[in-house]
Amino acid sequence: MHRHLRDAHFSGGADVVPGLVAVASCWIYLGLPALYLFNVLRIIFLTVVGVYYHDLFDFMHLYFWQATLILMITSVWVMWILLVVSREKKTPAFLA
Repeated sequence: MHRHLRDAHFSGGADVVPGLVAVASCWIYLGLPALYLFNVLRIIFLTVVGVYYHDLFDFMHLYFWQATLILMITSVWVMWILLVVSREKKTPAFLA
């Protein structure tokens, strides 16, 4: 997933859900550096795999890490909904 598209998905997900602007900004400012750190770890891991286990590189790059990033972004967004939005609305997020 392209870096700018990934960032847009994350910040867009936190932005479209109703909530306090200050809290949304906090989640975005904490979440984006976490995504960058995760991406650096992914690149280091892929470098090691590319050097020592070249046969696995395509699978790890195209499938494993792509799915892992999508799961990470989705889980942070779901945590945002459950921890912040649900408390503000006083109703469960899945019923809203």
